[in-house]
Amino acid sequence: MKTTMKRLDASMEEAMYHLAVYAFNQKMTVEHREEFVSLMDHSQVYGILAENELASQAFLTPLSMNFYGTKYALGKISEMSTFPEYRGEGFADRLIMHLLAQMHQQKMTIAYLRPHSYHFYREFGFEQAFEEIQYTMTPAEFPEYPKEAGRVKRISFSAALPLMKPLHAHHAANHLGAVVRPEWWWYYLANRNRVWDYAVYLNEAGQAEGYVIYSGSGPLFSVHEWLYESPQAFRALSRFITSHRSSFEKFRYLSADPQNHAYLLDENSIDVRILPGAMARIVDFETFIRKYPFRSGHDASFLLEVIDPNASWNAGLWQLEVERGFPTLKRVRGTEGTPDFSANIGRWTQILLGFRKVSDISGFGRMELLTQKQLDLEAVLPRKAPQLLPLD
Repeated sequence: MKTTMKRLDASMEEAMYHLAVYAFNQKMTVEHREEFVSLMDHSQVYGILAENELASQAFLTPLSMNFYGTKYALGKISEMSTFPEYRGEGFADRLIMHLLAQMHQQKMTIAYLRPHSYHFYREFGFEQAFEEIQYTMTPAEFPEYPKEAGRVKRISFSAALPLMKPLHAHHAANHLGAVVRPEWWWYYLANRNRVWDYAVYLNEAGQAEGYVIYSGSGPLFSVHEWLYESPQAFRALSRFITSHRSSFEKFRYLSADPQNHAYLLDENSIDVRILPGAMARIVDFETFIRKYPFRSGHDASFLLEVIDPNASWNAGLWQLEVERGFPTLKRVRGTEGTPDFSANIGRWTQILLGFRKVSDISGFGRMELLTQKQLDLEAVLPRKAPQLLPLD
């Protein structure tokens, strides 16, 4: 069977859309087609043709992520799909390897994806890097707050967007690995979810301090995104959500914050579930480290080994010096010493994003700890867990 790997253009839109709909068992609608085309127009689409017919494809969307104020070029992988008659031919493997090479060539430092199989993507250096918490409660379990100064206003998406954008960009939680949303991404999310409603909290001066994106379907009221910059905004938006209690039997909120905040509620009987989130992979270890926001106040030196069979530019030994929070990194030969830490690129991704501590991973045999420098390494790494909003 003759196969060809190529970058696809708009002339193959029909074939790309048919594959996506078939692979994910979706319905063809005008709205769904518009969403697909919007993502296609802002992405690089790579496909494998078998006998000149599209057999497999993947989208690579260039974005950026914010990590403690440092912006990294991000490649977001999606729409990985193959017709069933071509599964087992290794097409997905070839596409992933091609995407890694493309991201490296285009200087994308890190990659995100939401997997259909965590096991599959681990083979290519991806690891889970985010968790989400889902809260489900009855109206009686939702906390009540007194009326706040200012007001919550329900508005259309077009009116809400100029108020939500700066709140999303400046919110502290969105500096822990979140996607920096360009304007087209906001419109893409809104068009993909046309049943959403929007409400914004305005303080006494008329300034926006928080917003909530929500929807209601049958007995369930769902909060899709909830950001606030002040306690007043939190309480006012909570009161707004609670005001729907007579219309719904259940309230559900999927939060990017992996810390369980159920203890803040009046009742402790609500259903709280920790869900695995997106996977990530450092594409360019050298660039990632050179820009990395190390903590100051603790100088240290490490010899690191990166195991990365799918990206030769990362693999090997690296000498890292951290002084006053500023890193110096250089590649060294294997004969120049025994590494202080040795791990595959997926584990390094988890450690450097703050999803796992060095001591935790080494304690469970996931990282080969050859010296006792873990406390020094943990002292120079940021300590908060990464957060990626479920909508991204």
